[in-house]
Amino acid sequence: MARSASPTARPRPTFALLVAILVVAAIAATTLVARVGFPWSAAAGAGALRSSVRVQTLVSAHLACPIDPYFSPDGAHVSLLGTLNKCPADTLEPNAPAERTSWALAIFSATTGALERSIPLDPLLMDGGRASSVTRYASLGWSPDGRRLAVVYTTFAAPGGAQPGGITDSGLLLVSAATGEATVIGGDSGFFSALSGTSSGYPIWDIADRSAVSDYLPEAGLAYAWGQDGAPATVQPLRGTLSELPRIAGPHYPIGDPTGGSRFTLWQPGLVIGGRSLGGGLTRSLFVSLIPTWSEDSMWFTVILAEVALTGASETGQHAVTSAPPVAPYPIAPSLGAAPSRDSALEAVRQQVGASGWAVVAWNPAGTRLASVACFAAPRLALDLRDTSAATPQATATLDLPAGDGGCRAFGDTDVFGAYPHPPLMLRWSPDGSRLL
Repeated sequence: MARSASPTARPRPTFALLVAILVVAAIAATTLVARVGFPWSAAAGAGALRSSVRVQTLVSAHLACPIDPYFSPDGAHVSLLGTLNKCPADTLEPNAPAERTSWALAIFSATTGALERSIPLDPLLMDGGRASSVTRYASLGWSPDGRRLAVVYTTFAAPGGAQPGGITDSGLLLVSAATGEATVIGGDSGFFSALSGTSSGYPIWDIADRSAVSDYLPEAGLAYAWGQDGAPATVQPLRGTLSELPRIAGPHYPIGDPTGGSRFTLWQPGLVIGGRSLGGGLTRSLFVSLIPTWSEDSMWFTVILAEVALTGASETGQHAVTSAPPVAPYPIAPSLGAAPSRDSALEAVRQQVGASGWAVVAWNPAGTRLASVACFAAPRLALDLRDTSAATPQATATLDLPAGDGGCRAFGDTDVFGAYPHPPLMLRWSPDGSRLL
C-alpha cells in the first residue's frame, strides 16, 4: 500500500484483474454463498470476479458466529473472533443461566481458507478466581509487523450484569500469531466508553511499559497521524460544515493505513447510516468507522471512533426496505462535523441507503474502488463494487443468504460486546487490494 501519492498520480482501476473473494461461512443459518461470481457488464469490459475461497469456520475451527475479520499486514492470513461450537449467550443478565461461552481467535490461510491456528482466549486469562466470571472480547486486528493480534477483554462477576461496578478485570491481550501465547496489559478496555451515547474516547496502550491511559479522544478530523508523544493527532480537523473536502481526505489520495501508516483518513471500513436510524433528530446521513491504529514501531495502540455527517441532496432510498430499520447503536458526537461524500461511489451508497437503514462499505487501499452492501435492500442483499468516480456499480453479486439470516441488518448486542460494535457482516480489502473479505 502506498503511504503517499501525488494528487495527479491516482491509479485508475481497469477492472481487468481478477479479485479473489474470501467468503466466510459459519453454520447453515449464517452461510454466504459458496461461490461468488461477478458477471461484468459490457461497459466494464471482459472479465469477471470469479475466484473465491470459502472459510469454513465451524467445520475447521469449531468457531460459530465469526466476527471481527482482519487481514494480516502481508495479506497471507485472515483472523476471525468467535465462540466455540455455539453462538454467544447473554450471560451478563442477573437471572441468566450459568452456561459459559468459550471464545477463540482463529487464523486462516487467505489463499486456501485452511485453518492455521485456533487460540482459545479464556485460558490466557484464567486463574483460580475466575471460575464464575464472564469475559467479553473484541478483536482489533494485527500489529504492523504481523506478529501479534490485539484483543480487548472485559471480565464481569457473574451474575451481576454489564455494569461498571461489575467489572473484575479488563485490558488488552497481545496474542502471538505464531505461538498463541499472550501478553496481558491490564487497565481500561473501553467497554463502557460509548454506551452512554457520547464517546469519551478509548485507551492508549503503551506496549513497552504494559500500561494504558484511559479516555483518549482526539479532535474530530478527516485525517490522523501518529506523533512522537505516543498518540495519534488530528492533522486535518473537521469543524462545522465543509463545502468541499481537502485534498488530503479527498478522492485523489489513498485512504491511508492505520496499521502503522504515517497518515490515514477516516475513510476506513465502516458504515453509512441514514439519519432516521440514528435518532436524536439528526437529519443527515452519517459515515462512521471504528479504527484500530498502531504506531509505526508497534509500540503504541489505540482506537479512534471517526464519524462525519454527509451533506448532499436528500436521500432517495433507491432500494425498497424489507422492514423498518431500528436505531443504530452508535454514539453521536455533540459537535458532529459535516462534509461532502468522499467520492461519487460513496454518494451513491448514501442515496441508496436513504433516510433509514445502513450499508457496510470499504475502500481498497488506493481509494479507487468502493465495495458496499446495503443492509436493508430488497428482495436480497447484494455486494456492489464501484469505481469511486462512478455512481453505477461495475459489478454486483447477490448474497443468497438462507432464510432467517439478516446479513448486516443487525448489530452485535452492545450489552454483550460493549462499545466495540460488531456488525454480523463486514467488508475488508487485502493490503494489496486484490482480494475482498
